[in-house]
Amino acid sequence: MKKRKTYDRNFKFNAVKLGVERGLHKVSKELGIPSSNIYSWQKELQEFGTGSFCGSGYFKNPEQKRIFDLKKKLEELKLQIEIFKNANEHIAAGKPMIFHFIEDNLDRYPLWKMCKALGILTGTYHKWKSQAKSPRQRQSLILEQEVTAIFYEYKQRYGNIRISEELKSRGIKLSPAQVTFLHEKIRPCE
Repeated sequence: MKKRKTYDRNFKFNAVKLGVERGLHKVSKELGIPSSNIYSWQKELQEFGTGSFCGSGYFKNPEQKRIFDLKKKLEELKLQIEIFKNANEHIAAGKPMIFHFIEDNLDRYPLWKMCKALGILTGTYHKWKSQAKSPRQRQSLILEQEVTAIFYEYKQRYGNIRISEELKSRGIKLSPAQVTFLHEKIRPCE
């Protein structure tokens, strides 16, 4: 595959200048470049003057840069609105739910864009995530609280078997051994 030849800015200016003086076809043959290149360079020079031939990623005039910046800002705002619409029900529920929304949508949106749209610092999200408990840890914590509540409800007289039976009557199935394990986590041996 033939590599595309690139020309610097000064070469293009000089080629157009020579083309005007001697003729575009003659100069294109002398320089060994297609005449269509010189025609397009001449057109660009007439349209943009000294702002011509700035290369890819650069702007020929301040107006082009302003339009580019506005388009970029518009795209960012559209994304922020989309994120905000999708997170609407989570926002009303408070920060923890916003964090859950962010966690659930990391594959759809970049983290920093979600945080910016929702008014959350990325560091705050990371701190929440490092403190967040897994579903199993949350379940274990709830069971510990339930066992503790029954223990103190019956004036610290119920042992693991009675607590297990009381939990069963409340719809929670735990064996006496599991109750003992949870109870020991709550009240370590003295």
